[in-house]
Amino acid sequence: MHKNLIRLSSILMIFAIILGAFGAHFLKAKISENLIEAYKTGVLYHLIHALALFVIGATQKTLNSVLNKAKFFLFLGIILFSGSLYLLSIKELIEFPSLFRFVGKLTPIGGVSFIVGWIFIFLSLKDKS
Repeated sequence: MHKNLIRLSSILMIFAIILGAFGAHFLKAKISENLIEAYKTGVLYHLIHALALFVIGATQKTLNSVLNKAKFFLFLGIILFSGSLYLLSIKELIEFPSLFRFVGKLTPIGGVSFIVGWIFIFLSLKDKS
């Protein structure tokens, strides 16, 4: 068991649940349906990848270099992909247009980070027999 990774994933899950509740109870009445769908996508990917980090932490006593890379890219994906969708979703509530031009470019980078993280998970499963 890798306690630090379990701690990190637990914090990420807590934030995903809080942000999901915030979206359902506050934002849903304040932003358009398209933006609430983007927000929900951010929460879903946030939850899935935080759970993936938890599973890695719970099943691995130590993290080899490949799993360390997977951990990094999954975490980066949460920050860039989900984080950018959270920010883009509130654009109707905030007057800061230059921020949203920049943030929108982070979403696909975060998506690629998720893919790279899963590739590293796949690569970590070398057959040792």
